[in-house]
Amino acid sequence: MRRILPGLVVIAIGLTTLPAPADAGRTEAGQAADRFAQVLCTGDTAAIRSILPDSGKILVSIPDTGLDAGYFGRSQVETLLADYLAAFSFRQCRIDHLEVDPASYARIDLTAVRGGDAGGEIMFRLALQVEQGRWVAREIRESTR
Repeated sequence: MRRILPGLVVIAIGLTTLPAPADAGRTEAGQAADRFAQVLCTGDTAAIRSILPDSGKILVSIPDTGLDAGYFGRSQVETLLADYLAAFSFRQCRIDHLEVDPASYARIDLTAVRGGDAGGEIMFRLALQVEQGRWVAREIRESTR
């Protein structure tokens, strides 16, 4: 009994140092939001690929594109964002809110400050979902404040 007890203590201590699944999900969802913010601020739409799903559609609602809200495939979202970022530039982005259920979804509110003549704060809401072990966008919405 004396030998088993110290071993259990060592195992228990080791387990407390492992990251909690909720923390890992929050971190990974936050990294996906950071990539989206990077796309907005740099205009490098190639970086968006890492958070787009391999299959299925993404709900996109960005009124400034002139398109109605709709469901778009991966390549369509890339093109839509490339056209949007050719017309508008952003100089600052911040994550305002991150809500994560590690097993199923994340909702992220992000504010971007638009530069140039069309200045002002634009809020983006992202809905992410876990797909094949990574967080992917299932919804991208834009609204002015």
